[in-house]
Amino acid sequence: MPDPLAGDLMSVDRKDPKYKDFFSYRKFVEDALREIFHNHPHLISQLDFATLKRAPAELISKDFKVRYTDSVWLCTLKDSTDLICFPFEFQSRPDPNMPLRILVYSALLLESVTKERKFRTKDHLPPVLATVCYHGERRWNVPRNVHRMFDQLDDAELQAHLPSIGYQLVEERQRVVEQLPAQRSLYLALLGIIYSRTVTQALTAVQAARRWLSDAPEDRELKQAFTDLFIIHVSTNFPQFAKIMEEIEMEEIEMDYMSKQFIKSINSWEANTKQEGLEEGIRRTLQNLLAQKFGTVPAAKLKRIDSAQFEQLDQWINRIIGANSLEEVFNGKGAIDRPNSGNSNSS
Repeated sequence: MPDPLAGDLMSVDRKDPKYKDFFSYRKFVEDALREIFHNHPHLISQLDFATLKRAPAELISKDFKVRYTDSVWLCTLKDSTDLICFPFEFQSRPDPNMPLRILVYSALLLESVTKERKFRTKDHLPPVLATVCYHGERRWNVPRNVHRMFDQLDDAELQAHLPSIGYQLVEERQRVVEQLPAQRSLYLALLGIIYSRTVTQALTAVQAARRWLSDAPEDRELKQAFTDLFIIHVSTNFPQFAKIMEEIEMEEIEMDYMSKQFIKSINSWEANTKQEGLEEGIRRTLQNLLAQKFGTVPAAKLKRIDSAQFEQLDQWINRIIGANSLEEVFNGKGAIDRPNSGNSNSS
């Protein structure tokens, strides 16, 4: 039986605007950049996050062809006017053309930025640090730099003239943490909801996100986005709670109040489900062992197995080794039961 607590881990479709909406909030993007580039602390220390601003995702080439990247953010360095561009792409499967797409997006983005900033010959181009957020299950086997897509030339000097621009790959499933950090990380909270295997894990993540956000106007909308995402995820992956989720959405119950009413029923349901999953596994094991030792198991016996509870199933399994017939297994004739394993009478 499949794990009833493990739903479709990507219940939130990347095409659902609610997901991309998170990358329209400055505070969320700041946390995403801190997490994505955490191995580059010098870069993070140089960024002036107060200047972080969203740029149009629509890029228009000279032939008026419109290209769209998923999200673009610009940030200046501290005590400087120097700019860094951060485009984001979200992928559910490996795209062999991704390096080429990044090259095109970067060129159009740089063209747009230089026009706006009145680029001069002596000026330097702003760095473009593209990120691909990947949530698929297949291994990402696409080159990280467009330079590797070209055929090799025999002349190393000419080979160096070919374009070279890469991207940062974030394999989201590998970024999920068992326990969220004490310091604010809204990006990890998002992953904690999307990839949660139980409702309590999703609830812990959404509560952390809401705790990290204030009641200031700029945070209220982001708070609600986390709540909406939680409701969508639980309703999709855990349909037994769908009605509760509808009531929460309809009545606009605050998360703090909801969690007190909700977490008790969640814990009870998860405990019961784990017990039911254990019993189902024992039933299958018992049926297999009986078939291997005694051949075809009559329908009447299978019916008794299906209706039996843990203690009785455990007792029958313990009788199999010493039993010479199905009757000895089910009725205990001539068999020695394990002490305290349950009632020795037949059920």
